[in-house]
Amino acid sequence: FWNTYGIFTQKGDTLEAGKSNSESITTALWSRIQSSAHPGRKSPSSLHALWSAITARFTEQPFLFIGIGGLLTFTVVWQLYRRRLRTMSYNNSTTQTASASQPPDVSVGILQRLINFVTSAPTPEDRNPTLAAQNFIHAFEDSYGPVHPEFFEGSVLEAVRRARTEYKFAIIYLHSPTHSNTHTFCSTVLASDSLSAFISENFVIWGGSIQTSHAYQLSQSLAATTYPFIAVLCSIEGSPELIDRIEGPLGVDEMFVRLTTILENNGPLLVAARAAHDERTQDRLIREEQDEAYLESLRMDQERERQIKEEADRKQQEEQAALEEIRLQQEQEQEEKRRRERELEQKKRELPPPPAVGDTSAAVVTVVVRLPDGTRATRRFSHTDKVKHVYDWLDLEQKEGVDVGGYELASNYPVRVYADRAITLNEAGLTGQAILFIRAL
Repeated sequence: FWNTYGIFTQKGDTLEAGKSNSESITTALWSRIQSSAHPGRKSPSSLHALWSAITARFTEQPFLFIGIGGLLTFTVVWQLYRRRLRTMSYNNSTTQTASASQPPDVSVGILQRLINFVTSAPTPEDRNPTLAAQNFIHAFEDSYGPVHPEFFEGSVLEAVRRARTEYKFAIIYLHSPTHSNTHTFCSTVLASDSLSAFISENFVIWGGSIQTSHAYQLSQSLAATTYPFIAVLCSIEGSPELIDRIEGPLGVDEMFVRLTTILENNGPLLVAARAAHDERTQDRLIREEQDEAYLESLRMDQERERQIKEEADRKQQEEQAALEEIRLQQEQEQEEKRRRERELEQKKRELPPPPAVGDTSAAVVTVVVRLPDGTRATRRFSHTDKVKHVYDWLDLEQKEGVDVGGYELASNYPVRVYADRAITLNEAGLTGQAILFIRAL
């Protein structure tokens, strides 16, 4: 930075002159700082004088300090970027340990927070783990070909759940594109036909690049320091458990041995879990069958009770209908009886009395009616009485076989039916002694 100061203050001079000038200024500043740190050696006003010199130089050449500040900021940002690359690749653990032992720089921490805030906007892959998994698979196939294990298209949690339901181990493969061993491992090991088929058959594998936030957070959670990195998880009940981790490059045979050993050592856990699940499933199916049989029996009993109740209700309704019909019939009969009694009473009042005994005038008509039972009914009428009165007289007699309103009077010779009841006997041709018979309608 003092070289830069020399460039700004000695325009046209050589770099050596600028360097000499900067060294003299550095010596002067250091002596002033030493004087301010030991006030017994110099006047207490030396620090004030240093500050006055600096402000005077800033007043004369402000671009000098702007340039110095810019270079300082660029240097700090560049160092943070390099540290970020080292953290993401995890290739130099010694450097990380050395930097962790250094005291924290407040200005660096503030700038780091600022950079993280600016660059922490979520990407579509951060919001959609399925999209991130699909992009990883496409990138893997573009780089190493279509032969690879069947990577799970979804989040890590979904992959672990799939492994739990299928009673398999879950493999998490963290991919570091910048690592020197990544290309060889992917092209020779993961792209192997036999190993890919073996992993797809016995494991649920999820892959992700640590250049994405999701996989990068996983790498920190799993404390991955060397790549390629593979974590094998077992999730039977509760949270998944890390049962093995494979770090660094391995060949196809070595991967076969490691994965086969994992299956042999931890496979009984999955077998026991599957057996317990099958037993629970069998018990559940038995209970469901028993419950279904009970419900079917209950349904049949309810159906039988319903049919019995419906039959009883039907019979009761039929009985009630029959009783109602009998009641209505009785009411009708009673009403008909009362109507006939009223009619007979009225006919009795309207029926004129017979002529006096001994009256043998031509005005007297003797009506003789032969009844259905063979007997005869005889009554004397006046020739001015109407045919209706003969009918009324027969109705009042209530002879057997004479249904009121259900017959008509007729004569044999000449054959004539006396249906007109409004005319008189004389008008009907009934004079002297008239013999009539009843003809049912």
